[in-house]
Amino acid sequence: MAKLSAKMNAVANHLGKNNKLNDQELKPIRHIAQTDSFLGTTLSTLHQYIHNQHFFPSPGDLLSGWDNLEKFFVVIWE
Repeated sequence: MAKLSAKMNAVANHLGKNNKLNDQELKPIRHIAQTDSFLGTTLSTLHQYIHNQHFFPSPGDLLSGWDNLEKFFVVIWE
């Protein structure tokens, strides 16, 4: 089974090819899908927010994360 990062990249590629999102709009998705990213939110960080009761995002982290991902979620939920 493909890892979540590979699935996110596949969805990003599909949205780009079908002109649903442009390259600039896809950058946050591709950034988050990089497991070696040291800036901003990564899939590992998101996983911790969801599954680790001792890992807490700050309000700023949540707002910034949503600002980066909102367009992606809007397009895939259409």
